[in-house]
Amino acid sequence: MKKLSIENLYTHTLVNYVMIAMVSVGMIIGHYSYVSAEDGNKKHHANALWGKPKYARDFKHFDYVNPNAPKTGRLRMFNLGNFDTLNPYNIQGSSAAGLSLMYDSLMKASLDEPHTQYGLVAHSLSYPEDNSYVTFYLRKQAHFHDGVPIKPEDVIFSFDILKKSHPAYKNYYRDISHGKKIADDAVRFYFKKPYNKELRYGLGQLPILPKHYWTAKDEKGKLRDFSKQTLEIPVASGPYIIAKRDQPSRIIYTLNDDYWAKDLPVNKGQNNIQIIEYTGFLDETVALEAFKGGRYDFRHEYISKNWVKAYNIDPVEKGHILKETFMAPTPKRMQAFVMNLRRSKFTHINVRKALNLAFNFEHLNKKIFHGAYKRLNSFFESSVLAAREKPHPREATFLRELQKQYPQDVPNEVFNDVFYLPVNKTQIDFRKNLRQAAMLLKEAGWVVRDGKRVNKETGEQLKIEFLMFQDLARLVLPYIENLRRLGMQVNIRRTSDVNEYLERIKKFDFDVIVSGWRLSLSPGNELTNIFSSEAANQEGSQNLAGIQSSAIDAVIKRIIVADTYDELTYLSKSLDRLLLWNYYIIPQYYGPDRYARWNKFARSHNKPQFGYGFPAIWWYDEELAKTVDMYKQ
Repeated sequence: MKKLSIENLYTHTLVNYVMIAMVSVGMIIGHYSYVSAEDGNKKHHANALWGKPKYARDFKHFDYVNPNAPKTGRLRMFNLGNFDTLNPYNIQGSSAAGLSLMYDSLMKASLDEPHTQYGLVAHSLSYPEDNSYVTFYLRKQAHFHDGVPIKPEDVIFSFDILKKSHPAYKNYYRDISHGKKIADDAVRFYFKKPYNKELRYGLGQLPILPKHYWTAKDEKGKLRDFSKQTLEIPVASGPYIIAKRDQPSRIIYTLNDDYWAKDLPVNKGQNNIQIIEYTGFLDETVALEAFKGGRYDFRHEYISKNWVKAYNIDPVEKGHILKETFMAPTPKRMQAFVMNLRRSKFTHINVRKALNLAFNFEHLNKKIFHGAYKRLNSFFESSVLAAREKPHPREATFLRELQKQYPQDVPNEVFNDVFYLPVNKTQIDFRKNLRQAAMLLKEAGWVVRDGKRVNKETGEQLKIEFLMFQDLARLVLPYIENLRRLGMQVNIRRTSDVNEYLERIKKFDFDVIVSGWRLSLSPGNELTNIFSSEAANQEGSQNLAGIQSSAIDAVIKRIIVADTYDELTYLSKSLDRLLLWNYYIIPQYYGPDRYARWNKFARSHNKPQFGYGFPAIWWYDEELAKTVDMYKQ
């Protein structure tokens, strides 16, 4: 539902269509037991999934902010692509960047502790020991930009309309029965099944929309339709409002002087920049040059070659542009070549194995990526949830039960081996892997005739098309040459129209794309939208590969209701093994996040461990900005 940020587009992921809230910021979590309420009437100031909250009820602000940060200055950001709607919560069109700045949620996550939220629109919550429902208690001072108070009716409306309007919310909230107003300042949500505590955390992330606005007539006298695109400036409740929109490429936000929550502990020292401006670019190379020329202030750099070579410029040498890397202690993003299993050519596991064997990561990393990356061997890479050892007895027993029920979905390898992708230390290694790939293709019914890899029954050549938006030739072309050596017909379909690209992904109209998922250290309901059979054919879902596995469906259901973190850990490892050993994707690589910024902004020395926090916890430093501006002159 958040459309087309630079990160999302450059890595080609359909998370463009999914609110960041659906996949929470991953937090490092120890092996805690679940701490529940004594009863459904005990009010909690914090919503902690595992362990105890760090901050007491009377905390003043998060430790990683400067509570006295100035509220001033201008931040210029960029976005790849243009926009044609100001509604970020449906799948129609491409919404403007930064719209999340306008919306508040029931609660707000901390960036320096285990998975925990604190009160924003809601000051507290309560829930019974079995987590069969949750009650949120709303702040009386909470109101929308037009001054109308936020009521339980708005919370219920938000839940209902979001669940109706997008498959991500539909899947994420599928086990929530309904919401009910139980007092003028309290709303309760009932769950279809007990012991799914992650649902209350997901509800804490619910953006609150004004019912009175969306059920009224628009500025042209027509009843507003939430499911449609709109360029009417919406009413929201968050720290920023839209000051100007120059559709299709530019939008400017300014701090709302009347923001009701600016002095709450969860907001103190945050939202410090007075004006935030987004400009759309249609080409990544042009966008990079615009940054170096000072046309915008901050970029997240995803290309290792750029990081090594493109920033060897005078502003960097003089310290006017700063480069910084950040590696959170959380599962690394699974970036991959994603095969569309809805296409029959990818349904045989041997074909998918062969495609994995044909990818020579070591060559790319050495010759093209300057040794900047490591290979991904897990959907929970570099975390306690990664399956990096053989299953322990409890997990093995669980997997055996799954295999009895769904033998086609649980390969024997999950019990006996630890999954690692082939390593090509030398060209001899790679030639061996290509020979093995050729044998696997032959076993799957794809034989070589006249130098072409064809179906032995129909004689049709194995054809694969890579759909790309931006130019990833350095990554894709060497891989394509390897596939051609195996006799396949392979081509690239490159589109410069971002909306066309997103529309094709939304409708699963592709063979292979470069995309992926970032999972958290506390996975739960969002897995339904990413890996479940139900989501496989739901337009706009994140199940890009089209995975349909009864065993994986069963694991996801168990993860959602895990009672302890130990249980969540072994279940997540089981999910990891099933995803890996079925070769649904061709994993690529990971590295630290890379950020470049013009040296105008500052933050507290107490940096949060689990997020870079830009721009929320940063502020505009006038003295630094003067130096930069003098340099540009």
